[in-house]
Amino acid sequence: MISTFIESGSIPTEKALINQQWISGGIVVKGRELISYGESAGKSGLAIPGFVDLQVNGHGGMDLLSAKTVSDIKMVSKSLYNQGVVGYLPTLITGPIEETLRVMALIENAKREAESGEAKILGIHLEGPFISTAKPGVHPLDYFRTPDLDLIGKYLRAGSVAMVTIAPELPGAIEVIKHLSAMGIVVSLGHSSATADQANAGFDAGAKTVTHLWNAMLPMTVRSPGL
Repeated sequence: MISTFIESGSIPTEKALINQQWISGGIVVKGRELISYGESAGKSGLAIPGFVDLQVNGHGGMDLLSAKTVSDIKMVSKSLYNQGVVGYLPTLITGPIEETLRVMALIENAKREAESGEAKILGIHLEGPFISTAKPGVHPLDYFRTPDLDLIGKYLRAGSVAMVTIAPELPGAIEVIKHLSAMGIVVSLGHSSATADQANAGFDAGAKTVTHLWNAMLPMTVRSPGL
């Protein structure tokens, strides 16, 4: 295993910034523990673990839902890697169903054809279409849908869905949240006008997190905290 000596840069830990250390296999080690010695990284700055991004709608000038080829997806992966991202969820906003399925197929092909120098595709994040028309953000209203197990099934067959954003107050949302959670898919609440009670019902059904907290949801007040 080749190791790297951090000469001029620093490694942040829980208690301090340290330098003059070796990194082997992604772990900070003492020199005597190394199996083989490698290069010296003399650049200044911080040596930190690569980032994992759970919501990437596009990067490097490419909107993922507008991707036409596998190369378009791979360009995003390369651009992210050059910015320190080692893994990510390509995230598709609300759009025509067939268009979403088409891009999901491109993402799956890009995932299979992954190369070094690219951020790893960890799965697909569907940010729509099961979100509130009252909190659309940039999502086009024409393609919003009520949570539907049949449509969810189409998406799941099209690609390796890892996360789905849902507004928990919509009819059918709780059933879909339970279904996805039982399959090991992370449900995130977002683009929602949910009250605190409706949000809690979503979490009780299996939702684990929130998509861009405080953005595209009800404002927090003392008597009505919302999502």
